[in-house]
Amino acid sequence: MNINWIPIADCHHGGLYSLDSRNLTLGIYCMHQQGFIGIRVKFNARFLFLEHHWDCGPPCGTAKPMGFIEMYPFDDIVSGHKTEGRWGWLENATMRLWLEERENA
Repeated sequence: MNINWIPIADCHHGGLYSLDSRNLTLGIYCMHQQGFIGIRVKFNARFLFLEHHWDCGPPCGTAKPMGFIEMYPFDDIVSGHKTEGRWGWLENATMRLWLEERENA
């Protein structure tokens, strides 16, 4: 079977991946949520957002990891980051800053 993306079983918790997805270009894999946390832009707002791995299937599986980049150097990737904010997404200033630096590199 020939697939273009990295299967969920081969993704490393805390790994940064380039993505082919609806809303993200880069994302940190979170095994607890079976998805990638990255920066989404919506209505000119930038915020952390989770997209599930493609292998999770429809309708939620929207992110295909295309390549491993590096490991996220902090130990704060847990399922408990989801909050009830303006958009109901994730809040983690350290992770957001680290991702912004990678986007601008």
